[in-house]
Amino acid sequence: MTPSTGRDDDPVGRNSQLQLPAERSQQALDALTELANDVEEWNFERNQHAPTWQRLVHVWLAPSTRISLGAGPQIDICTDGPHALLAGTTGSGKSVLLQRWLYALAEANSPADVQFIFLDFKGGATFTHSRSLPHCAGSVSNLNIAHARRALRALNEQMLLREKLLDDAHVADIRELSAPPPRLVILADEFFALVNSLPDCAPLCATLISLGRSLGMHFILCTQNPLNQVSSHIKANMPLHLCLRVTDALQSVDMLGSPCAAGIPSTLPGAAFCCRDGNIEPLCVVSYDHSSSLLRSCLLACEFLRVDPASELFSEPLPRILLREYSSNTPYQLTVGEVDDGMTRTLWTLDTSCCHLLVFCGLNATDGCMVLESLTESFELVESASSASESSEASEASEEVAPISTSSLRLLTLVEPDPIRQAEELSALLRDESVFLVVTLSQWSRFLSRVPGSDRALWDTATLCVPAHLASSMMIPEKHMSASVKDITADYPQPHPLRFVVYAPSSRPSCFYAQLFSSRVEVTENPVKRTHVENFANSQKSLEKFDHVWFAMRKEKD
Repeated sequence: MTPSTGRDDDPVGRNSQLQLPAERSQQALDALTELANDVEEWNFERNQHAPTWQRLVHVWLAPSTRISLGAGPQIDICTDGPHALLAGTTGSGKSVLLQRWLYALAEANSPADVQFIFLDFKGGATFTHSRSLPHCAGSVSNLNIAHARRALRALNEQMLLREKLLDDAHVADIRELSAPPPRLVILADEFFALVNSLPDCAPLCATLISLGRSLGMHFILCTQNPLNQVSSHIKANMPLHLCLRVTDALQSVDMLGSPCAAGIPSTLPGAAFCCRDGNIEPLCVVSYDHSSSLLRSCLLACEFLRVDPASELFSEPLPRILLREYSSNTPYQLTVGEVDDGMTRTLWTLDTSCCHLLVFCGLNATDGCMVLESLTESFELVESASSASESSEASEASEEVAPISTSSLRLLTLVEPDPIRQAEELSALLRDESVFLVVTLSQWSRFLSRVPGSDRALWDTATLCVPAHLASSMMIPEKHMSASVKDITADYPQPHPLRFVVYAPSSRPSCFYAQLFSSRVEVTENPVKRTHVENFANSQKSLEKFDHVWFAMRKEKD
């Protein structure tokens, strides 16, 4: 469909005033009704074959963001946008429009060119099937606000990363880069609910929207009432408006400069008006019926073209119970838990070539047992995996991995040692590279003040672990918690015996938030849903399996 010319005989025309005359609004509605009738006769979607992976391969080799949403004008989020605002009352077809848009983009672009972030604050139902697309880099809903907060951090980090790419290359737009990152399309359903749930979201979104064009980050925001639910600052940077049926003429005027969208009959779901550069054009969105076929074809096309699926930009928060994932392909590394940077979680692996001393301070007897059990289990798993590998024939893959020599590495655990009375023994242990030493203390500063001066350098090699819920109140000499770690700690307000703020040795200053794997956890099977029940053993007997324990914790009362 060619753009309207603004002549008097044009049923839509160009609008330069706040509101079109009533007769021009009626002409626009008549044009929309006629287009809807054409769709019925055309059978747009029924004449479309399910996309095959071979066809996707050819299409992806010439990617384009100009797509068709049905009967009406083609829309390009890059040139017509770079951002779009969607409005419509309940049942007008907003979710169908969002789904049609993202499926059309996925069909026309590989994950190397376009990726999606889904912010679904309508219960998570809008993007249920879309989350499986290889283009999806993350999806959140209003059912998990903590997860959504992590998504916002990831978007902010992505903005800073792309700004640095442009600055390093001395260019103004990602299109000028030799290897530009994929365009990131953020689709937000019920934007008003998102802002209400996360008040800090609005300023960040406003910043991203104002800078998004050059960074290749595009927003498609969906709301019911744009007049009161979207700020004027955000609207000013969203030149592409799509308005479905609304109940108030003022809402239509706010989106289109015309009350015509208020006259769309409820019998035409998916009927809308598109406004770009002052032009108002009728549009009839057609639902996408090949989502499952498209998913299969996208995966096969990615495999053929050797295109990797979108990397996860953010993960869910740490669970209360962090269970190990046992696998025969697990590398022979001392993996003791997971590290959380506020956006994604990575494995917490101890480098035994430079880390031989772990100090856990601020623990009571029960929490100390949990920590020592978790670490001991990690050593046992590495030892069993290493033994199994030594007994089997070495493969090419295993030869590339340097396993830990558990035969020369011993785990020793010390509980509340006295540095004055045990100075010689402590020094000998710290100098023995075959010993991996774990120490639990109540107060690190008091312990360190009693260490002989000649041994201070040995204790400076300690990796210090402080309970997360106590980290802000405990005085740790020469250790400072970064602002980012403080923010992450605030995301987990409930005390947890296996979550720590970890300080690396003074020679390598760093600070991060981590959680040890849970051990001695009973799993109960529910016929409807599998649930994990936390049931740690809080008994002195749990210390019996350790190789070496000094100054054992006090016995619990019977």
